[in-house]
Amino acid sequence: MNACFCYNGAMHPLARLALLLSLLLSGCARPGPDLTQGRLRLADAVDIRTLDTAIGYDTASWKFERLINDGLLNYAEEDATLVPAVARALPEIVGGRRFTFHLRDDVRFHNGRRVVAGDFRYALLRVLDPKTASPGRGLFENIVGAKAFSEGKAKDVAGLRCPDDRTFVVELERPDLAFLNVISMPFAYAVPKEEVSKYSLAEWSRHTVGCGPYRLAAWEPGVRIRVEKVDGFYDPQRGKLKVIEQRSGVADFMQLMMFEKGQIDVSGIPITDMERILGDARFRPMLRSIDENAITYASMNCEMKPFDKKEVRQAFNYAIDRQRLVQLQANTVKPARGVLPPGMPGYDPALPAYAFDPDKAKALLAKAGYETSAAAEASGGRRLEVELTTRDRPAERRLAESMQSDLAKVGVKVAIRSIAFPQWLDLAGKRKQMPFTINAWFQDYPDPSNFLDILLNGRRITDSNCENRSFYDNPTVTRLLDEAAQMTDSKARLALYGRVERMVVDDAPWIFLYYPTRYVLVQPWVKGYQLHPVWSSREDRVWLEGAN
Repeated sequence: MNACFCYNGAMHPLARLALLLSLLLSGCARPGPDLTQGRLRLADAVDIRTLDTAIGYDTASWKFERLINDGLLNYAEEDATLVPAVARALPEIVGGRRFTFHLRDDVRFHNGRRVVAGDFRYALLRVLDPKTASPGRGLFENIVGAKAFSEGKAKDVAGLRCPDDRTFVVELERPDLAFLNVISMPFAYAVPKEEVSKYSLAEWSRHTVGCGPYRLAAWEPGVRIRVEKVDGFYDPQRGKLKVIEQRSGVADFMQLMMFEKGQIDVSGIPITDMERILGDARFRPMLRSIDENAITYASMNCEMKPFDKKEVRQAFNYAIDRQRLVQLQANTVKPARGVLPPGMPGYDPALPAYAFDPDKAKALLAKAGYETSAAAEASGGRRLEVELTTRDRPAERRLAESMQSDLAKVGVKVAIRSIAFPQWLDLAGKRKQMPFTINAWFQDYPDPSNFLDILLNGRRITDSNCENRSFYDNPTVTRLLDEAAQMTDSKARLALYGRVERMVVDDAPWIFLYYPTRYVLVQPWVKGYQLHPVWSSREDRVWLEGAN
């Protein structure tokens, strides 16, 4: 999923100042735990894009989609083991293609109606419906009849069946070892059709009704979101807090200041404060960290000039000093060798990586027809100029400026444009809109297909909401990825993904930047908070010491 390491830069500076002052003066800003309301107080730089499970595909949206909604399966509290949720048990699997789920009978939507198998079928039909324009549609097109339905060639999906209200059967065209992980994503969470039908596609997100441990109580986009505990939720280990409230548009430095004053309960750590926080013994009991299965990369749009030339893309990779990027990130990241991060099955520590080699970058640019010196340009040569788009956050701006400096040394002039996250997310997924941009991808599930297939399969290119941000389409890579998706021999499958990754690295649709480690601070009165390898964090299992 798209990792959201940015704040919403669309907010006017005076409006942001007013918001910050209101935070400091409001109840949200009282020092110490909010035991009166039993409220977990959060702040985020990023605005939530949507609460529609068919649309959301970023960490900011998923955090609250998972609190409000629920799926057939979930992940264990501490690791990536799949466990039952609305399903009574893990499914019965026949031939690696047919999955039969039996549902609990004590799960209800927030409108009081009991959840039935048809609610999961309806959720997947919404995702597959081309009118929804779901970014998750391609994940489910292996279901029998799904592709014809999503292309408007069929009126139904034969591979989604409900023999009765408590039984849901999914049948695939081909075996898929990762399918249980796929159907555990929020795209496949139960949705009540009678509620969705009351609103337009755009309006539904503001009125969402789910079956999770919390109900939506208030959402002011760009300002705050509040969810409240649902009494009688079937799992007593989830939904222990009475209220979870998050303010949006609060820059990382302000979050840390509020945390140190006891005004919020969890905070990220700005890069500029990392050395101070890690070196202060007072913060050690509050510190949580995890090496994320994630990558930060710069996508180069292969459908747009100059990135339609492989030599240009390779040159950009050789031009970047990744060790300097590590220093910029306070040594909390590792240089990226390729697509897969170190914690991902199939990671290859021997994968040939791009060295920092400006001379080689210049030679490749010259081969592509571009001059690499100001003198040559002055004499009539052609110098390369590109625009690099970032999300509006200081840390990402610094990253872009470092890349700008490196590329200038090989004769490339880079103009930096910073935009708000929702605008960036919209444009980055549209064809021929954004030639060059910085991305962050956090795993949806621990399988190499979630990186290589989702982000680099040419078959997944769409006109909008496209996760293949480089619009990279190598027919051989696509064929091998499709072949790997059908394999049931795990060892051979990983070997084929390794072969594909080497081809991708050579084609260089990305500048492979770094693999992040996430650090957060958690107040001592917050119990049960831990970072999670799949869900990023598990607010549904948190409680406040001393709260009723």
